[in-house]
Amino acid sequence: MNKENRITPFEAYKARLGTWEITTLKREEVLSKGIQKQAIDLTDKWINVFPKESTWIQQNYGIPSLLVRFDGIDDNGILRTYEIEDRPAGIGHTNLINPDFKQRLSKLRETWPEFDVAISPLRDPADDKLWCNVVDKNSATGLVFVRAEPEEMQFRELQSRSVSTIATEGDKSYGVALGLWKFIDSPTQFPRRRSFVLKALQSSKGRNMAFYDVRSRPGPGNVKMKNAEKLLIEQVATKGGMYIQELIPPMQSGIDLYPFMIYRFFLGYDFKQKEWVPLGGTYFARNNLKIHGASDSVSGPLVIE
Repeated sequence: MNKENRITPFEAYKARLGTWEITTLKREEVLSKGIQKQAIDLTDKWINVFPKESTWIQQNYGIPSLLVRFDGIDDNGILRTYEIEDRPAGIGHTNLINPDFKQRLSKLRETWPEFDVAISPLRDPADDKLWCNVVDKNSATGLVFVRAEPEEMQFRELQSRSVSTIATEGDKSYGVALGLWKFIDSPTQFPRRRSFVLKALQSSKGRNMAFYDVRSRPGPGNVKMKNAEKLLIEQVATKGGMYIQELIPPMQSGIDLYPFMIYRFFLGYDFKQKEWVPLGGTYFARNNLKIHGASDSVSGPLVIE
């Protein structure tokens, strides 16, 4: 039985995104008002603890980015946060499959200044072309939303015109201040009877992460303790340490082949009202605890209540 049949009764279609073909469900998930409020409150705290960078938006508005994304779950009305993405990807994909998000983003952009996405030649521009004008670094003349890795030093000359992060993109130190995770630099600090996730000090797209599930029969996506120790030792040698977070189980999707589900939703900054506005987003489901950035997952629209 193929995947399309196995995910019935949820109607599915293929969404093309550059070289990616994403299986998309028409079934909607609803982001409750309570979860939205919790996300706004946490973002107001986040902007005060995220590392400062000499960007246009930080210097003029005191925030790291005009658009952020929460990766997390609704745990019986409680927002459990995996990450707060400071310069989120997936905006174009969400624009493509979620008409409610597209409408809300369009309305919010009426309060924003004009800007282009200045993209690295190492990046696929397909997603960003679905929501914004895309240019290369040398063609960028006004404000920019940079899409490049922090180590691509040539993009840092755009800081004074950037509406989001560049050098600090993917910095996860904010999670310590918010109580989301802790810094560790030795395997002796692992909790031996509790499940956990290891995160790199600065990264994105799910790189250098490890999931350790203490259960005798963990689900797919987990590593053995010796592999978690190996990753930490490597990261200590090159970066000085890692962050460790309690393993927060994903939601159950109700989809046969893709049982694990997370929410990925956006908040945008309203320049006129000077407040964060929930926009909705997507949900992703997969047969693996590591759902971030996976190509073998399914997705669908997450709409505002």
